[in-house]
Amino acid sequence: GPNALFYAKWKRPDQRLIVRLHRFELYAEWPRKLDIDKVDAVVCVSPHYADLTREITGWPADKVVVVPNWVDDEQLARPKLPGAEYSLGMIGIAPSRKRLDRGLDVLAELRRMDPRYTMSVKTKQPWDYWWIWNRPEEREYFERVYRRIQRDENLAGAVVFDPFGPDVATWLRRVGFMLSTSDDESFHLAPAECAASGGVPALLPWPGADTIYDPHWIHGDAVAMAEAIHATVREGRFAAEAERARAEVVEAYGLGRVRSLWTDLVVRGKVPAPVGA
Repeated sequence: GPNALFYAKWKRPDQRLIVRLHRFELYAEWPRKLDIDKVDAVVCVSPHYADLTREITGWPADKVVVVPNWVDDEQLARPKLPGAEYSLGMIGIAPSRKRLDRGLDVLAELRRMDPRYTMSVKTKQPWDYWWIWNRPEEREYFERVYRRIQRDENLAGAVVFDPFGPDVATWLRRVGFMLSTSDDESFHLAPAECAASGGVPALLPWPGADTIYDPHWIHGDAVAMAEAIHATVREGRFAAEAERARAEVVEAYGLGRVRSLWTDLVVRGKVPAPVGA
């Protein structure tokens, strides 16, 4: 946040300054005021987001580095509950750009194939965020989506809302597939957490998704996603797909690896290679 401006102003010659930039901050005013000459590294969580940062800010390419989000793979590795392969999951559905409606499209399509499919949504409700609920277009969107859940015969009784909280590892025991249907994301940790828990990620192609997740997990649209999920379950490939997903996520985003990247950057001053290198 803007405290980066303070530290840049008062940085001593013998000090290093590392700034971790959140996606939403990229469009704020303070980065435009940052004295980038005083900054040793700006950390972004994905290659696409780092490229976007360079494009918008004009900062030197070698100062914009990628250190991905981490996944506590040991904490999340818990046995799945029976029938988890028929349960879809979403974590955090506000604001509307998270596109719960697309997740419902996937669920409705799946339930036409097999009524055992359900969806668990772990989230704060949109009205819990004043800055979302005060916007008429956001309120209209969620009223429309929630009305659909009540009235669509393919969805009624098939969607469970669970409260926001720290019990993600336990909650994931009953989730087989984690959906990522957003318009855009900087990283989207939920599919990686699901993979680490022994589940399968399922993403729509938001910008940069293929720089974080293997294209194998990315589907062209809601129908294609539903068909891929059902084929995985019907053909008995869920366990194999889950094993592949966990191996990929642990290798790329496991706590041990990401901790080493941060240690190299913060303690040893070893800056990761520039984006595009």
